Amino acid sequence: MLDLWINGGGSDAPALRVAGRLTDRAYVAYAKRAWNDPTGPGRHTHPQPVRVQPTPDRFRYTGPVAVLPHPVRRQDLRR
Repeated sequence: MLDLWINGGGSDAPALRVAGRLTDRAYVAYAKRAWNDPTGPGRHTHPQPVRVQPTPDRFRYTGPVAVLPHPVRRQDLRR
C-alpha cells in the first residue's frame, strides 16, 4: 500500500526509486517537457522520456499495489 496523502509533488527521483522497486523490467513512465522561453513560440523543450529502472537489489515487490491518493478538491481544480 502506498499512502500519498501528504505529497507535494514535483520531485521525480523519489517516485522513480519507488517505482523501480515495484517492477522487474524497465519501462518509460512518462515524457517530460521543460520551459525554454516563456515568451517564445516554442516555450517548451521536446518531450524527454523518463524511464523506470528495476531496482537491482533483492528488495523488490511485483505483486498487487493499492494507492491512497490525496483527495482532489474542487477549488484545487480551478487554479
